[in-house]
Formats: sequence, structure tokens, C-alpha cells
Amino acid sequence: MANPDGTTRTSALYSDKRIRCALIGASGRLGTSLLRESAESRLEICQIWRRQDRIRGDSATTNSPSTKTKQRHLPEERILEKLMPPSSNPIESNPESVSLVIDVSIADVPQVYLPQLTWKPALLIGSTGHSEETLARLQKYSSDAPVLIASNGSHGSAIHHRLTQNIGRLMPDASAEIIESHHQYKLDAPSGTAKTLREHLRLGHVQAHSHSECTIPIHSLRGGDVIGEHRVVLYLEGERIEITHTVDQRRVFALGLARMGEWLFTQKPGLYDQHSMFVG
Repeated sequence: MANPDGTTRTSALYSDKRIRCALIGASGRLGTSLLRESAESRLEICQIWRRQDRIRGDSATTNSPSTKTKQRHLPEERILEKLMPPSSNPIESNPESVSLVIDVSIADVPQVYLPQLTWKPALLIGSTGHSEETLARLQKYSSDAPVLIASNGSHGSAIHHRLTQNIGRLMPDASAEIIESHHQYKLDAPSGTAKTLREHLRLGHVQAHSHSECTIPIHSLRGGDVIGEHRVVLYLEGERIEITHTVDQRRVFALGLARMGEWLFTQKPGLYDQHSMFVG
């Protein structure tokens, strides 16, 4: 598929040309990190799309001290609103100049902007917890453009998932559980990564047993400034095996998403996950 400037996605990977991107969710932790780390990649974030009118109300209400406090502490991502028109962005006024859209906001925000992506840029989703309706819309959009939904951007997480699937196949009779820990401000529980790990562990059991009877509990811990840790524990009689992935630096998520964006830009239309670029 051609880019807005007439080049193809594949040819651009092997040139010095940077990939023009729009970023949704730039004010969040992952978004701000991606803005910093993208300088080390071929991604050029030339547009930042935001939502407007985060809190509605009359002037008497919105100007009160108590309301101002609520405004400061209410996460922007909790309010699903229209995207700002590109003309209000001082960086760039032509949305169709971007070839890749990166969304690191929260669940179900794609429903807001998908109808606006008429020129069909590649789409990288770095948020989790999407509804079935949102996933269906992303599936439909992927028939015209490459779409990647990543529950975790780190390279180590992709390896952790593959190991989990393999051990599920090797230990089909073991009971299992998943324990995930994150900082106190994380909104979703269990994490999207933990849910994906559970599905991969189930897939390993199904491949070995040829049935889907597999109950795997997830335990979520929230506190402090823990960036992210996921433990897969499998129990046998008198012994157990644990596979743990721990993130010590938040920047690994942004660096991983940047690599995914570079890879996704070269792909044909279709729906991909974070493991696709590592397993071929």
C-alpha cells in the first residue's frame, strides 16, 4: 500500500526516510516516554492528537476550588470525547501526512478516531481492555491497513509469552496461576499482559490435551511504584516452576513500541499482535 507521499511502506524501511506518525495519549506515562525515545528510532512523531472538553459544566461549577481539584486528578483517559481537529495542533495541520498512528491512551478510544482514518494509515495500539465492539472494529479496519495490538511493548515480554505457551504444552497436567504487580495508579486489573499470558498458557494446554478445560486464576497486586512484574507459576506434586518477567525501566515499553511501529509500517493489511514481529 502506498504512503501519502507515493512511496510504499516496504521500500521506506530500507531508506533513510523517517516514518511520519501521529500519537494519541501523549500526556500519559507511556506517551511521554515514547516522545523521548522515538528519537532513537525511525519514527517521526509529527502530530499529537488529543481529546477536548475533558470536563463539561457551567462556569460557576468548573471554576470552584473543589472542581478544580477534581479536574487536576481526573485522568484524561477516563473521558471518551472527540479528538481535537488537526487544525488546532500547532505542530501539524494535515492529518493525512502521517503513515502510522500510535495509540497509547486507554481502552475503547479507537472507536472515536477509526472513522476519521479514511486514508488507512497503519495503526499500533498500545492499550488494553478493549470491548468486543472495539476489537471488531479494529478487525474490520485491518482488512485495509496493518493493525498491531500490543498488551506489552517490551521484547522480554514477548519471549516470556512464548516460554509460557511452551511450558503449558510441556506440563499439561500442572495447575497454574498468574501473579501480576503494578504501581498503584494502574487503572485496569488484571493487566492486559496477564490476560494474554493466560490465553497463551491455555493454548499450550489445549495443544497437549486437545481440549479447553483449563482454569487459571490471575492475582493482581497494586502498590508503590512497581513498573511491572508478571509471574507464571505451575505446580506439580512436591515441586513448582516459576517464569517471571520484571521491567526495571519504563523506557523499555517505549523502545519496544518504536520497534513495533517500524516493523508494522512494512506489513500488509492484517491484524497482528506483539509476538508477530519476533516469530515471523
